[in-house]
Amino acid sequence: MKFTVQSADLEAILSSACAVSKSPDPIQIIAERFGEPISEVGPDTEERPAEAGQVRIIAFNENVVSEWRRPAEIRMAGSVAIVPGGLDRLVKASKNSDASFSFETIDTDNETSLRLSTARSAHEFPSVSEAIFDRIVPGHTEGSRADLSTLARAIDIGRVAAAHRGDAAGAKIALTGVHIQRREGLVDVVATDGKRLALTALQEDILGAVNLGENAGGITIPGEALNLLTGMMAAGPAHLEVIGNNLVLEGADGSVSIRLIDAPYPDYGILLGLTTQNRITLPKTMLDVALQRSSVSLAKDKRTVAVKMSRGDDGIFITSAVAGQSSSECVSEEPGEEVAIGFDASYMMAALSVFPKADINIDFTDLSSPILVTSNSLPEVTMLVMPCKFN
Repeated sequence: MKFTVQSADLEAILSSACAVSKSPDPIQIIAERFGEPISEVGPDTEERPAEAGQVRIIAFNENVVSEWRRPAEIRMAGSVAIVPGGLDRLVKASKNSDASFSFETIDTDNETSLRLSTARSAHEFPSVSEAIFDRIVPGHTEGSRADLSTLARAIDIGRVAAAHRGDAAGAKIALTGVHIQRREGLVDVVATDGKRLALTALQEDILGAVNLGENAGGITIPGEALNLLTGMMAAGPAHLEVIGNNLVLEGADGSVSIRLIDAPYPDYGILLGLTTQNRITLPKTMLDVALQRSSVSLAKDKRTVAVKMSRGDDGIFITSAVAGQSSSECVSEEPGEEVAIGFDASYMMAALSVFPKADINIDFTDLSSPILVTSNSLPEVTMLVMPCKFN
């Protein structure tokens, strides 16, 4: 194997591969000419004049198989597998000084090594067995690509309410992911950790490059794959398809195959028909500041801060008390019917974070019912925060 690749291209695909590969999982580097996939013609035995081709890097972990592609000048087609850590660090350290890198495999002491060369230096990396890559097959889709940035944004919103991996186990493992499901001409992107919920209802016709298959119960994407998935969607047109129990995303520069969570998702639909009796509307900026003040001043030990929001003849107040300290702030002097609710300050701030700087609607019925957070500036998004007791 022998090829030359531009530094920026090499750094991009190596960074993507290392984001997937978990040490000591290897990556496979494949150099092939356009129209001559190495899997079909085999490796070259002799060097030839440089021809246009591509370098592919395949990386995997227990839930994801990825393939990344960039153009390269190929002199000898072939492949090699290495542990990527040292190579990745070297390329990042050299990116501002070397315009391109040359790769070749060489035999040393009856072993094969990968040599990376620049105009001033050469570095060698020991190879490892490529046998495992006979079983690692990246997923690919044949559908047309489209802009999936709207779906990426919805997944990012959902991640706000997803449980961390250490917070759910066994039957609750689905709570660590983001769920996508069709509902009455819409596509719901939803996440919940049992204490809060984030829902974005997208029009199905804007997702022309998405094929969710026949999964009546929807699909659940594991939380650890969400950064990778949304990053690819934001990078350019892509096609997303469910194949078996895998979600496959194909873009111009690569593809990823993500193993879906095989566990039932909570029936969030019962919350969509929730009726409320009271509404408080406040500017987001004003509410953000009031919550941050109570949280910063009262929760230096990072404990939960239970906040009371009350409305009466004197206006709307945010009140909290922790460990002998108390805080009260008027956020609106507009009077109204006397009502009160309680919630965790951090959960409410996270819910507010997904909305633009505009008015926020807080809908509720009583102290024990869920609190809905919406904004007319982003009508497709509903955040839900469960109530909590306050002093």
